[in-house]
Amino acid sequence: MQSQPRMNGERTALLDGTLASLHRTLEEVIQLQQQLVATLQEEKRVIVESDLARLTVCVSEKEALLNAIRQLEARWRTLVEPIARRFGLAEAVSLRQLIAVLAEPDRSQFQSCLERLSALRASMIELNQVNRLLIDKTLKKISELMEFLRHLSNNSQIYRATGTLSRQPATGRLLSRG
Repeated sequence: MQSQPRMNGERTALLDGTLASLHRTLEEVIQLQQQLVATLQEEKRVIVESDLARLTVCVSEKEALLNAIRQLEARWRTLVEPIARRFGLAEAVSLRQLIAVLAEPDRSQFQSCLERLSALRASMIELNQVNRLLIDKTLKKISELMEFLRHLSNNSQIYRATGTLSRQPATGRLLSRG
């Protein structure tokens, strides 16, 4: 195993710069994930309100945020590879594995990021589950209404404007002009 410079106190400008870049990248990911949580909360609101136009905007916002997060994750992987090699870790190191080999103050900074990312992840999972349930209930309600409308359209007896009941073949129209 290679020497572990941060553990024994040895610091280099390159390592410090790379760790600083990693930290900034994590802070950007946290900021984007906070925006994603806010978008998921907005999505929940518009699902409840059945605001299709705003729901479409929310979906677009989520896609843009997810793309930006993916780009930052790619930057993370690029930045972490040389640090992982320096510490003798696999190049695909997790944040938790990186924290384990860092010395203070880096350890505390990265631990704080991990805790915030974990909390945001839990919020996103919960909001996605709630939104999924709301969508499922809405779809069920729509299906029930469609079935009710089908039932109405299949009823061959209708009331005329004169108040008489007459038979009429189902034409696909729900209402008669009388």
